[in-house]
Amino acid sequence: MYAALGNHLLFPLADSLRVTYSRDRKLNQSSFFLQRFSASATWFALKAITAVKRPEDNGTLKYFYSRRKIGWKTGTSYGSRDAWAIGVTPEYTVGVWVGNADGEGRPGVTGIGCAAPVMFDVFDQLPPSGWFTEPIKDMTVARICTQTGFIAGENCPVVESRRIMNVANLTRTCPYHKIVHLDPTESWQVTDKCMSPARMTTRSWFVLPPVQEFFYRQFHSEYLPLPPVRDDCRYELSLQNPIGLIYPTPGTRIYLPLKGDQKRSKSVWKATHRVPGATLYWHLDNTFLAKTTGDHTIEVMAEPGIHTLTLVDDKGETLTVKVEIIGIAKK
Repeated sequence: MYAALGNHLLFPLADSLRVTYSRDRKLNQSSFFLQRFSASATWFALKAITAVKRPEDNGTLKYFYSRRKIGWKTGTSYGSRDAWAIGVTPEYTVGVWVGNADGEGRPGVTGIGCAAPVMFDVFDQLPPSGWFTEPIKDMTVARICTQTGFIAGENCPVVESRRIMNVANLTRTCPYHKIVHLDPTESWQVTDKCMSPARMTTRSWFVLPPVQEFFYRQFHSEYLPLPPVRDDCRYELSLQNPIGLIYPTPGTRIYLPLKGDQKRSKSVWKATHRVPGATLYWHLDNTFLAKTTGDHTIEVMAEPGIHTLTLVDDKGETLTVKVEIIGIAKK
């Protein structure tokens, strides 16, 4: 597959890549179709896996990195039974497997730590190679929102020109930069119903939905949550719901089996709120479950069926979702 990606850039008009290999002392052949992806999609896929620094790299792999440009990826099977590393250049595709022939796992056997160094060593033994030619004819230039990667909208503060695929959707612009109106201290959202426009501060703000914001903030300390709505303006901004349900997500079917004592198991549900100190009131089928502040996590026990979960914050904002519980009913 990796060789086919590389060949698709070298020979864009070819229909397939035929590979001959030896197995059980016999020659075998396989064909990989090459035109399932555009040339530009293939280019961006290989470009994405050429990054030298990987999240799973503990820092020691820098001593093994090849001096040449390689598109590479690693993999580790469950139980550390297999460790893979595969790299591709215009001239070569190298695959390395590390493991035991009987399938027994070994602690610490990973693709990044064991197979990748061997793969880089193999590449260093091969003649030098270049890199693929960018398929510019299969690309177009677009204005991109630097912060989100979407096609830039009119509210994106920083924009740059980038080449993208010709088939990319150019109609959907960045949905996360929005114009907000704030009080002079920029601590509250306001409208012209509660403050004179002459006193307002208007600016573009990077706004993620509550659930995305919950996870994004864990790795981006620079993220600024949207300021809360001032109380006397709240009726004007009711569409900006600050509540998000992390689990269960919409469409989730939750299986809650019976335990040994024939009691129903519990499920852990989690929500988030834009305001860190906000209080949420949990209701299931109009029955009050719990009140949470800060960490909005509760345990829920419910019988099989479709239930209505309602979350209400201390300002009256409401989020209602349907939750389905499955499991063997009590006899």
